[in-house]
Amino acid sequence: MELRPEAVIADKLHLLRPLGQGGMGVVWAARHLALDTDVAVKFIRPERAAESPALVARFQREARATARIAHPHVVQVMDYGVVDGAVPYLVMELLRGFSLAELLERGGRLSFATARSLAQQVGSALESAHERGIVHRDIKPHNVFITEGSEGYPLFVKVLDFGVAKLAGDAAAPAASPALTETGVVIGSAPYMSPEQLEGSKDVDLRSDLWSLGVVLYETLTGALPFQGSSFVAVGAAVLKGKFRPATEQRPGLPPSIDDWFAKALSVDPGCRFQSAREMVEAFPGLEAGIAEVDAPAGRHHPAAFATTVAAPVDLRGAPHGAGELSREPVTPGALAGAPATAGSVADAAAGHTAL
Repeated sequence: MELRPEAVIADKLHLLRPLGQGGMGVVWAARHLALDTDVAVKFIRPERAAESPALVARFQREARATARIAHPHVVQVMDYGVVDGAVPYLVMELLRGFSLAELLERGGRLSFATARSLAQQVGSALESAHERGIVHRDIKPHNVFITEGSEGYPLFVKVLDFGVAKLAGDAAAPAASPALTETGVVIGSAPYMSPEQLEGSKDVDLRSDLWSLGVVLYETLTGALPFQGSSFVAVGAAVLKGKFRPATEQRPGLPPSIDDWFAKALSVDPGCRFQSAREMVEAFPGLEAGIAEVDAPAGRHHPAAFATTVAAPVDLRGAPHGAGELSREPVTPGALAGAPATAGSVADAAAGHTAL
């Protein structure tokens, strides 16, 4: 099988252009002939599929987990299959925008209003996943995608990459890492991994996702990670110790109540954390109304029909940075918008797209 522009794969995917590639796979923009819509298609490289059954299993897991969730803030999986009996592929909605990681790298931190909107939308996505017995286990800025708005620039978020998700009733669930491993083996992004993930616990549940979301929100507000170190081991030790600088010290002017919120969100003990995404969002300062209710879409294959839960554009630039506070300039949405991208596990730095 040759992947090239104008090729038709599986009699239904008309390839348009490559979006990104990595060591294990490649992502293409394509036209789904049966659905008559543009999509993103992830392929595993044939040689990698042959030598790594675990990689294929991860691919299948991503398809299964995401297909269970029909939610506007979760990237939609539209199809899954195998070409020539050897090359697995995953068809997803084609997104236009950039990851939260890229936004943070350019701007350092976000405004409080933006972080609040982010909490509401990611919280809504996680609530939907958790209600279906799915624990994401890899919530981090690279897996939070900000889509380009059609009017002004409303913040509209999609949660990506359920490749290491834990599904209820699935005895073969992988350890919490970007690769399928046996329980007790820890591989991943240490600053965003909960204490129980770092310890290789068999009992990682939805509260682990909420802890990771707490880290993401701390970083979006302060421009810094709550737990830092010069190595994986050092970061892990800081996470397990559970001590971090209050957000209001990192960024004066934040609501004082946010410190109590982070203290609970980032507790080492899962029993002392928020016990649901709804509880977490409702406790966030300024979000007493809770998670925005979103009607289930009539057809999961038509993401364009989803209604945004953010009524007005929000400021993505954050507050002006004081001298010596953050060296990076505030980000402007237009500087990052315009390039299509899709879900994945490793960012393609050259194009801003993601692939395997």
